[in-house]
Amino acid sequence: MRSTKFIEIRQKYKNNSHFFYGKNNVMAIALGKTSSTEYARELNKISGLLKGECGLMFTNDDHDSVKKYFDELYMSDFARCGQTAISTVELCEGPLTQFPFSLEPQLRKLGLPTKLEKGIVTLISHYVVCKDGDKLTADQCRLLKLLGYKMSTFHVKLSAHWRKNTKPPIINGPSTTTIQKQPQTAFVPTKISRQTENLKFSESKAYFGIDKRKPLDEVTVVASQSYLEVCDSAAHKRKVTASFLSSFAVVCFYFWYSRKDYGGFLNAPKYEVVPTLKRYALRKQIEEAHKRGKDTTYLRATLDYVDVEEAIYRAEEGAFTLDI
Repeated sequence: MRSTKFIEIRQKYKNNSHFFYGKNNVMAIALGKTSSTEYARELNKISGLLKGECGLMFTNDDHDSVKKYFDELYMSDFARCGQTAISTVELCEGPLTQFPFSLEPQLRKLGLPTKLEKGIVTLISHYVVCKDGDKLTADQCRLLKLLGYKMSTFHVKLSAHWRKNTKPPIINGPSTTTIQKQPQTAFVPTKISRQTENLKFSESKAYFGIDKRKPLDEVTVVASQSYLEVCDSAAHKRKVTASFLSSFAVVCFYFWYSRKDYGGFLNAPKYEVVPTLKRYALRKQIEEAHKRGKDTTYLRATLDYVDVEEAIYRAEEGAFTLDI
């Protein structure tokens, strides 16, 4: 479905109509595939027509006016990959003035034998873009769009029509389906009730079925037990709160335990922590250098100088004492 063209149709019927264009199986399940699961009488025949590129239109407009509009709706559009060419398109050798110079690499990538001459895109030799009856490729469709050749026509064909409380659907042929509805439609409450016995359910897990023993204006959607648990906001809040409190307790215990183990080390003064770390690092370096057979004189001198640095830190902290 060409969404750009279909926007015009949506705009025309935006006040009194709704369009559905999605997976055919999902739409068929919503309408009902059999007489026992159908939403309204004879809708299962409409479900059987949902094949290929098709959609549903719910409207309050008159059927004759809708049919006349779609019968006269023909829009020219650019061809897409896989379609058949309706004419032969050839390009003669020479300059292509309709293209800017910045587009020349893209044209060459699409297969055109082009080059730049004084800033103008020039075709080196004669080139056939497509021939009548050929199956178009993606590159050919791109070239035809750049050249402005429209070889496709957008048209929506009505294949069936259904009206509430009337005779069976009028079936015309396979294509997009139009369904007309009355201004007053059946009311489907959103409140979920308890599941009753002998209910008819569809094959899809996303659709929970309808109790066909009640009139259409009292239809009740019956959900599964797992769906009820998800919809219970109070139970969900309790689970989230319990999870948060347990996580918070674990984090608090971790910091308390870490503080207990490393509290003395973290609270130690600078003149004790810094020299201790330096001595540990230098001794490791000396061991590695000794294993590799390297000279360790400089490292040992640095290790001896740590004692001087410790004395300086003690003096700065006021912890330096002299023995008399």
